Amino acid sequence: MVLLLQRVCSVLCPSVFYGWTVVILVGLGMSCASPGHSFFFLNFVDSFISIGIPRTTVASLWSTCLVCAACTAPIGGNLIDRLGPRRVLLVVSVPFCMAVAALGLVQSAPQLFGAIFIVRALGPGWINIAFNKIFNGWWEKKRGRAASVLGVFHNCALLFVPATRAVIKAVGWREAYGTFALICFCILGFVLLNVRDRADVLGLQPDGASDLRGLSVADSAQRDPKKLPACHRVFRDACRTAFFPVYLIVSFTMEVAWGGLNFHINEIFAEAGLDADDVAISYTIMTFAGIVTGLVVGNLIVDRMQRKSLCVAFATVASGAASALLVVSIDGAVHRWVTVVGFGVSLGMMSGFWEICYGILLADVFGLEILGTITGTLSTFGLSARARTHRHTAKFNSDRACQTHNYCS
Repeated sequence: MVLLLQRVCSVLCPSVFYGWTVVILVGLGMSCASPGHSFFFLNFVDSFISIGIPRTTVASLWSTCLVCAACTAPIGGNLIDRLGPRRVLLVVSVPFCMAVAALGLVQSAPQLFGAIFIVRALGPGWINIAFNKIFNGWWEKKRGRAASVLGVFHNCALLFVPATRAVIKAVGWREAYGTFALICFCILGFVLLNVRDRADVLGLQPDGASDLRGLSVADSAQRDPKKLPACHRVFRDACRTAFFPVYLIVSFTMEVAWGGLNFHINEIFAEAGLDADDVAISYTIMTFAGIVTGLVVGNLIVDRMQRKSLCVAFATVASGAASALLVVSIDGAVHRWVTVVGFGVSLGMMSGFWEICYGILLADVFGLEILGTITGTLSTFGLSARARTHRHTAKFNSDRACQTHNYCS
């Protein structure tokens, strides 16, 4: 079986493994989940306020949807393991794009809740888990290097912030949602036509290897989906590993630091006397900082460190960056560019480091067979932590003392 794009790539670059094309396609597919992330949603908060939904209600709805969507992640992950990631993507892509378009039609809080829940559950939840499994089905020994390239696309998704602002100014916020829904539909359709679940489906081997020597049995053998363990057994076995609590701590740190600071970056900048254009500049800096960090970590560090050590190193970076940003956000005397550049570089480093951890660690530790289930199960904890952060920072605009208390609690 040969795909059309694979045939084109074999003619143009016959010596290049098709897995590198899959990395690009997976990156594009994961970027389509951006409407379900807070960095995309924050551009529309003022728009929802303008139709009569209070800011605290919007933040509470977003937090509640995070918790509800997180509860569906183990279900989606288990289905991905049993049915295959591409098959699940074919089913959920259309409802996801329809829900994105529906966000531009909301008139009330209940409608907003329903649309956010579907976008959040299917986008950053099911779609990202499925594409992550496809990525790991094509790579094994070179996952670090491939993940660094994939991280470029993850961080480029942050450019949705300035792009979204430009589209909103040009056509309005309701039409902007429809525009992005159409873009996501076209990209997902193209990607799903040209990817398969694993390299062996197309007669290839992970990493472009010529044979199976050196590959783990867990990642190279075909399996009967009916023999996969149940979700509760996967979670029980994962709890017994030494890696599990380490990953939970790292995930919690990342979600709290990224979720609270990123979701309320508009308010943080407003308190410092900055405007929306400064937010766009900071996100542009964040993109390039994340790309550089991901390339360095993926190519030079990840294959030279033990996985648990890598997690601890990331947790240290995330905690230090979050602490530094707290100081910047509550110090009104700090220069404008210190705030803009500080947020961009710090959050970019967290993003770049985390994409490498998320992309390869779970596959390395738990194997490809149950990757969807274990990713969905562990994601529940991290997303719940992020929701708690959003809820505690919902009244961010009250005063600086309240800011400090909320972020430190």
